[in-house]
Amino acid sequence: MSEQTQQQTLVEQIAALEHELKNEKSKVQAIREIGTALSSTLNLDVLLALIMEKTTKLMDADRSTLFLMDDEKQELWSKVAQGTEQQEIRIAVGEGVAGWVAKTGQTLNIKDAYKDDRFNKNVDLQSGYRTRTILCQPMRNHRGKIIGVMQVLNKREDYFTMADERLLSALNGQAAISIENSKLYLNVVGK
Repeated sequence: MSEQTQQQTLVEQIAALEHELKNEKSKVQAIREIGTALSSTLNLDVLLALIMEKTTKLMDADRSTLFLMDDEKQELWSKVAQGTEQQEIRIAVGEGVAGWVAKTGQTLNIKDAYKDDRFNKNVDLQSGYRTRTILCQPMRNHRGKIIGVMQVLNKREDYFTMADERLLSALNGQAAISIENSKLYLNVVGK
């Protein structure tokens, strides 16, 4: 390899590393912004919408849904479904991808939704949306109890990675604290 070729290779590697560093700095800044935003409201509906908006952007995905646990009914429910009309969705614990995650407490990172038996294709058929990739994680409170599930759909480029799993886990931790604070506040003020 000639010296000129080696130099060109080094220049390309440096450019790639600079690009990667810029992306990582952007993610750290976005996490800070999310932390600040999450502490700015105790209104649960506003909080859920904010969490999903920021999560979708940071995860470079099409949409996200946050399901909260209804212990009494053993269901997950959501009022937040980005990209569709806001409606309440209810899923039994154990059903579908989110229900499976709520039941097992395990992360699911699915590269092809239609090849996974846990995926409910009917939702896509009804909405006209095409789910490709799914990253779904349980959300736990400070005692380790599952209080919800966060599901992110369709990474814009390629698949969700292990780095994405760690990032979503960090977001889940922040979101869980904010949701618990909101619920505590609502209980105290009697709403």
